[in-house]
Amino acid sequence: MKRRHIHRRRRTRADALAADGSTANSEAKRKGSPCGHGGKSVGAKRKRSYFTLDSLPTDLLQKIVAHVPMQDAARAACVSRELLQSWRCYPELQFNSRTLALNEQHTCVRGRMAREILSRIDSVLRNRSGVCVKRLKFEFRFLRKVPTSYIDRWLEAATPGLEELTLELPQDGQVKYRFPCKLFSDGKGYSIQSLCLDACSFHPDLGSCNFRSLKRMHLSSVHINTEEIGSFLPNSLALEHLELWHCHEIASLKLPCTLQRLSFLRVGRCDTLQMI
Repeated sequence: MKRRHIHRRRRTRADALAADGSTANSEAKRKGSPCGHGGKSVGAKRKRSYFTLDSLPTDLLQKIVAHVPMQDAARAACVSRELLQSWRCYPELQFNSRTLALNEQHTCVRGRMAREILSRIDSVLRNRSGVCVKRLKFEFRFLRKVPTSYIDRWLEAATPGLEELTLELPQDGQVKYRFPCKLFSDGKGYSIQSLCLDACSFHPDLGSCNFRSLKRMHLSSVHINTEEIGSFLPNSLALEHLELWHCHEIASLKLPCTLQRLSFLRVGRCDTLQMI
């Protein structure tokens, strides 16, 4: 009797569990899934939405693109008009063998390839006419030569609002390019904070090249004499960093007392320099 009672009690519990399960299933069928009706989820009906950068406001899009590497910003410009416009407002332009997708074998580019490279750079700067470029770098050591007419045109187009300028020309032993100081006269050079020149001549006349905001200056293989550097430095009141390399026409370097902010000075391989 006891065994039958226990067996019957176990059957009763099993039947109760089965009944609860069937009740729960039937109730779920009546009410439907908590995610939707008829067992279908809301996600099945909802259309997937996509977010694209070019749907952002123009000013916000330009700020985002400004933090993207130059090569990626240029590639993105091919996708839409909005990204193309943001690329044309890109604040930094750097032209060297890496950004122009040249390999290590291109160390002395000349002829047709050189003309194509110069044409590409010319096209980029022409399309940005009237647009402020804050940082501009020309690193042309991989070229055999660069026509001076190109450089003058590029600098003239980028001068307004320019803060950092790097100009590295081919070192063939002959300095043929004269830096156009007049382009930065009459207040046009007030925004320049960094100036790096390599393999050119720099002859600042009295009153020209007024770089009152200049903080960093690097001259390498630059033709500039003692008198010229002596007349230029007293007007560079904001100068903090000065480097001179292979400037063989400087016999003496006098640092005026007006350079109160100058904290770094490095001079090397200036063969005729006798006194600082």
